[in-house]
Amino acid sequence: MEPLTKKIIEEYAMKAIMSGKGFMLPKWMLALFFDRNIEWQTYLEGCAQMRKAGLHPGNVADVIRDLEFVLNDGGSPQGLGCIAERYDLQNLSIADEAAVVTRIRSKAVNMEERCWHPAAGPTTCAMKNGRPDIINAHSLQNAKVFNLIGDRGNVVWMNKATGELDGTIEGRSRASTFRGMCKTHDAVFNPIEVEEFTGTDQQYFLFAYRAYLYSMHVKREMRHQRDFGPEWESDEDQTKAIFDKALLAKQWDVVETQAFRLPRKYPVAATGKFYLERDFLENRLVLGHDRREFVYATLLPRDSETWFLFSYLTQDHALYRPIGEQMRSRGSLTKDISAMLASHVENMYFNPTYFEQFIRPLADRIKAAKEEVNGNGLTIYGGPDQQPLEVSWTREDYLLNPFDIQLFHDQPKGAVTP
Repeated sequence: MEPLTKKIIEEYAMKAIMSGKGFMLPKWMLALFFDRNIEWQTYLEGCAQMRKAGLHPGNVADVIRDLEFVLNDGGSPQGLGCIAERYDLQNLSIADEAAVVTRIRSKAVNMEERCWHPAAGPTTCAMKNGRPDIINAHSLQNAKVFNLIGDRGNVVWMNKATGELDGTIEGRSRASTFRGMCKTHDAVFNPIEVEEFTGTDQQYFLFAYRAYLYSMHVKREMRHQRDFGPEWESDEDQTKAIFDKALLAKQWDVVETQAFRLPRKYPVAATGKFYLERDFLENRLVLGHDRREFVYATLLPRDSETWFLFSYLTQDHALYRPIGEQMRSRGSLTKDISAMLASHVENMYFNPTYFEQFIRPLADRIKAAKEEVNGNGLTIYGGPDQQPLEVSWTREDYLLNPFDIQLFHDQPKGAVTP
C-alpha cells in the first residue's frame, strides 16, 4: 500500500467527523499513544506472526512504516485512527494478547540466554553443541524453599503474560528460574542452595548477587518489549563489575545485609532488586545518576522461621542502612516488609492454599501498590550541562503501607500443608 500522507489523514479525519463515528482505535493502539516506551515494532511483528489484530506478514511492514510517520509527527488520534481503518486493525482479546506477549517473551528468553559468571567462557563453562549449556537457574532455593512452601511441588503467583494476580500455578522446576548460568557455574550458589542458612557473609553476598543477576537478566529479556532508556545498560554494567570482582576475589563484605527474623514459617518466598524513593519517615532519597543504588531483597522461609534479607552494596550504606534501622525500630515489621515487597517485587511465590485464603483477596490492592511506584516518574535533562533531574509522583507515604497489604498471616495448625 502507498505510504501514508498528511492529506490522506486529513481526508479520513473529515470523513470520520462528518459521519459522527469519530476516530476508532484498537486498545493496543491507544497504548502506543500514551506509552511511548513500548517496543511497539516488536509487538506488531509478534501479532503479525500469529495473525492477530488484523496484522499478518503481508501488511505489517506497511503498518509499521505508517505508524512511524504518525508517531514522528506527534502521534495524533486522527493519524492512528486512519491507520486502524486503512488496514482494518482490530482489538485483541485478553487471551490473544497473552499469547502474543508469551511468544515475544519466549523469543527474548532464547535470545538473551547466557552464562553471567565472570569466568564464563568456552574452556570453563559446561558446553553443549559448541555453546554454553545454559540451565534454568533458580533465583530462589529449589529444594530448600519450594519443598517448604509448595503443594506437591506447585507454587503460585502472578500470570507473567497478563500481569494479573490470578494465582497462576507453576511447578518448582520452572518457578523463579532464569537462563543466566551454565551447569558448571551455577554451582557458585551451592553455599545457599545446598548448605543450611547460617547467615555468613558469603551467604549474604550470594543471596544479593543472585537477586541482582535474576533481576538484571529478566530486564534484558523485557527490553524486547519496553525501551528502558539510554542509561540502564551502562548502569547495570557498573553494578555487575562490582559483583564480579568481589565474587572472584571472595570479597563478601562488598555487600551489607540487615537480616530480620520472623519467628514462624510463612509459606511465601521472594527475591529481587529495586531502589527506594522514600524512607519510612517519608523523606525523599537522593539517588545517584552515574550508578543507581539498589536494594537486593530476599524473603527466605525456613522450617520454623522466616528471614528477610535487606541487602545493598556496602558503598551505598549511607543511603540504605538508616532504612533498615527504621524498620527494626518501628514495631511493624511484617507490614513494612509487605509494603516493600508488594510495591517492588514480582518474583514472589506462595503456597496455593495460602494464596487463595489470604493473598487473592488483596490482589487489587497489590496491583495498586505496584502501579504506584512503577512508571510513576520521569527523568528530565536540562541546564547548560544537561544534568538529569528525576521527577516522581509516587506518594510520599508509599512505604507506610497505605493500601493496607499484609502478606504474613498466622494459620491454624494444619491449615496449610506444603
